[in-house]
Parts: sequence; structure tokens; C-alpha cells
Amino acid sequence: MAVAAVGTSVLFPTLLSSATKDVLADRRGRATSAIGTIAYLGFLAGPAYVGFLAGAFGLRAALIGVAALGLAFAVLCMPLIRFWMQRTEPAGTTPNR
Repeated sequence: MAVAAVGTSVLFPTLLSSATKDVLADRRGRATSAIGTIAYLGFLAGPAYVGFLAGAFGLRAALIGVAALGLAFAVLCMPLIRFWMQRTEPAGTTPNR
């Protein structure tokens, strides 16, 4: 477990860096905050969600429910991602990355 923890400890900062690399500098803090909040919410609520579904409907249905929730989340987040990715710099300037 310790080796797995050390190996995966670099994933979260890497995820934040990759997810916000093309976000404008003035929106990067908000984007980082949203990604971090969602990730921690999933970390805390995920086991309870799977346990509730597995107890009520069985493990197979619980895992299908996790996949459905992930798909719904991805679809619902697309407008937010498009907003963050908009290029709204004044003419003649370069993005501050």
C-alpha cells in the first residue's frame, strides 16, 4: 500500500497541471479550485455511493451506476470546460501561460 501511495501521489498535481494548462491565467485559479473540489468530493462520496447502490441493487448495478454517473458528469461539464477554454485576450496580445 505504501508503494502504491507513493506511486500515485504525483497523479493529483499532474492532473491539475494537465487540466489547467490551456486555461487563461485569470481563470486558472477558479479552474484549479473546481477540479480539486470535484476530485475530493468524489474521493469522499464515492465509497458511500457505491456501498449504497451495492446494498440496494447489487455490485454489478453499483458499478454500472458509477459509470453512468461519470458519463453524466462528463456531459454536464462540457459547457464549463468550453467557457474556461475561450480565448478572450485583447487583440495584439499573447496568452499568459
